[in-house]
Parts: sequence; structure tokens; C-alpha cells
Amino acid sequence: MYNLFCEMWMQELASLWNNNQLEKINNTNMNIGYGFIGSELPLGVLIISDSKATTELYVGQNLDLDVRADIMDWQNWLTSEFTLSQLGMLIVHNRLQFNGNNSQKILKIPSFATIFFHSFKLMNKIPTKF
Repeated sequence: MYNLFCEMWMQELASLWNNNQLEKINNTNMNIGYGFIGSELPLGVLIISDSKATTELYVGQNLDLDVRADIMDWQNWLTSEFTLSQLGMLIVHNRLQFNGNNSQKILKIPSFATIFFHSFKLMNKIPTKF
């Protein structure tokens, strides 16, 4: 089991990504930071470059999405399915936050939405200690 967003957890996410690639996102590059509401900075970064994933701990990289939630919400989403129908309500009620007002990218760039939801689907497969 790994602590959520620690280096080993993020590496497992990249490994799962690379073994479960999405065909329709070729030529899409995206950096997603993950962390907790109330923290100044995200903890981990998923880096997608031409369908391949790598990860890093956050050290100031430019982020396309900076996704934050409370630990209890992360736990709920990572033990059950996170769906598109939940997204709007979670944002409205500040349970899922995109720092820097970058949530619009999910709505405007279809490949970003695909990457975002695929990453959540894979997170469910990582043994996580909360």
C-alpha cells in the first residue's frame, strides 16, 4: 500500500497508464497536479506526453490542471467509480477544486476530459493508504 500521491503511488499510476493507454489522445501533452484542499501546492504530477505517462513530485512544474480535494473525498472516489455526472456538483460544492480556474480546460478541450477521467479510473487500482 502506498500513501496517496507519494512518489511510489504516482509511479504506480504512470505504470497503469502506460499499460492501459488511450488511443484517441495521441499528440496531447498534459500535466495534472494532484493534492489536497487547503495545501499551498499539489503533491504529485502526472505527465502525459504523446499517450505515455511519467510522474514526478511537484517542484514548480507548469500544470494544465491542478486538482484538489479533501482526503475523505479522495478516499471515496478511489474506492468507487468517479463519473462525469458527479463532476458539476462536486465543483459547485467545492468538494473538487481546480486551482487557478483551470477547470474550463476540461470543458473546452475534449482530450483533457478524457485524460482526467481515465486517470481517476486507474487510481482505483492502486493500493492506497489513507
